[in-house]
Amino acid sequence: MEELFMDKKNYIYHILYSTIILLLISFCGCNTNNQIIRGENMIPTHTKEMLFKMIFNHPDLKQYYHEEVKNRVPVMIKTDDILDSKMHITLFNVPVQFITNNKKLSEETPFFNMNSFNLKENEAIFDIAYKIEGIIIKGKIIKKRNGWRFKEYNIIEK
Repeated sequence: MEELFMDKKNYIYHILYSTIILLLISFCGCNTNNQIIRGENMIPTHTKEMLFKMIFNHPDLKQYYHEEVKNRVPVMIKTDDILDSKMHITLFNVPVQFITNNKKLSEETPFFNMNSFNLKENEAIFDIAYKIEGIIIKGKIIKKRNGWRFKEYNIIEK
């Protein structure tokens, strides 16, 4: 009788332990707040969107857009999985098109290529190429008490 009691007790502990483990795994795997995970940091989509608006609306970049030239609008940004389709950025009153890195584009297609975009809680460092204009945009945005501000923004012409 005592062995039966111990087996039932162990069985209950096993069920409870398994349930707790499954709950922890499911909670850790969920991403219900529309956030990306980079290392241990979780950055909300609205922050990424605001940073991209800052970068692509910078006054020094405007001279390179040439929106009057065929195929320059909508602006296309080729990137990896750090971005998602929930970002809403417009340039020249047209939504920006985000294209994944695995999509092949012709040499003549004007697009910005995200060479790197490292986003942390209080800092964003970026390197973006716009081959059709022969430029690379490099910079750093830092978060201060009153919001995000450029620490560096450089356009290098090749």
